Amino acid sequence: MKITALQKRKAKRAFFMAVMMLPALIGFSVFYVYVNFDSLLMAFQVRGKTDVSWGMGNFTYFFHQLTVPDSVFTQAIRNTAIFFVLGYVQLLMSMLVAYFLFKKIFGYKFFRFVFYMPCIIMATATASLFQYIIARSGPIGELLKVFGKTMPPLLSDSAYANKTLMFYCLFYGVGGNMILFLGSMTNVSPEVFEAARLDGVSWFREVFQIIVPLTWPTLSVMILQSVVGLTQASGPVFLFTQGAYNTYTVNYWLYEQLLGGINLEISAAIGWCCTLVTFPIALIVKRCLDRIDERIGV
Repeated sequence: MKITALQKRKAKRAFFMAVMMLPALIGFSVFYVYVNFDSLLMAFQVRGKTDVSWGMGNFTYFFHQLTVPDSVFTQAIRNTAIFFVLGYVQLLMSMLVAYFLFKKIFGYKFFRFVFYMPCIIMATATASLFQYIIARSGPIGELLKVFGKTMPPLLSDSAYANKTLMFYCLFYGVGGNMILFLGSMTNVSPEVFEAARLDGVSWFREVFQIIVPLTWPTLSVMILQSVVGLTQASGPVFLFTQGAYNTYTVNYWLYEQLLGGINLEISAAIGWCCTLVTFPIALIVKRCLDRIDERIGV
């Protein structure tokens, strides 16, 4: 059977594509399939002093710790839930900030720079600057001394640590989402806003009845990403407190255990529990977002 020139070109193209995809396939097989399969086996391994047995001991231990009011696990889950909700507050703030910058309020260029600058600077540098500002010997602390007040230990006291991390998280994360929203808003036809202005539409209705529907594809992706990262919401715990002062989150606790090489089996069990919780929630949210897409006509 004679092979035509067209068949040779197709064969060469298929071979070239296979060679190009091979590194990605190897990486996927090793770093995703193998790692996840190994972690699944590890979740059912109960390591003793001299041997390894199989069973549900790691899961039993985890669920038992959830019933202990002041355990690290309950603290981590509570803080993770707080930072997860805070992510949606941050998303709303980013949209509102982007809207007012899009409307070119007075000084909008300056505010755009201020909100986006933390995203440009290295995270460790921003964290160091923030720690200096809120320190007792920092500018705010020195100003309070003039009025006879003392700066509280915002990052070294369990009464203030989580609140301080939340404030930093809100300020630091607004800039990135703000840029995405600004990009979506610039694609909206100016005639739409002109018609809204002539009809006397308030800024509130303009945001939620015009901006949200017309920028829904961007917003829905952000919502879904937040849901997928439900158990990974940890805030800037690593940069500031390393889990001290009741600031542990699930993600940081797992990182600490894996970094130290301790409780690997329990960490694997907790990781799979997080997956089993997040996966169905993500599917439900994705289905709801698809229904909204159909109604809006996206």
